[in-house]
Amino acid sequence: MSADLTLTEVFDRVRRLLVAMEMRAEVFGENGFALPFDEHVVVFVTVEEQRSDDGQYVRFPVDCFARIISGVPVTQELLEYLAFPPTFTWGNLVTWRDDDGLASISYRSTLLGDYLDEKELSNAIYTVAGTTEDLVAEMHPRFGGKRFGDD
Repeated sequence: MSADLTLTEVFDRVRRLLVAMEMRAEVFGENGFALPFDEHVVVFVTVEEQRSDDGQYVRFPVDCFARIISGVPVTQELLEYLAFPPTFTWGNLVTWRDDDGLASISYRSTLLGDYLDEKELSNAIYTVAGTTEDLVAEMHPRFGGKRFGDD
């Protein structure tokens, strides 16, 4: 992994790629962007620095993710759905429990920022957006909860 790069350089690379792709993006947090697609789908692109324990190796994962639904009761049906989703996905369905014990579910695709190019980033963003749109339409009526923008 590249010790020559910095987090700022990878973040700037992502910013330049988003501008080249003519994406409507807003800065999100310290190292990310929010890309609205419609009222219920916003793709977040974040850059992180990860170092090996000895500090010798550094990598810069770029996460593209979008929330599908949140505030969902954890049921056996939901757990089975998450274990064996009927919709084929190129990324990962990620779930976690909120403080109130309800589940939040997002869709994520992670890229390596060290050598990121426009085609790779574009494919990840549009795959996350399209898959999230399909999963919102499929999961919200079935499991309830809130879609992005419902809160």
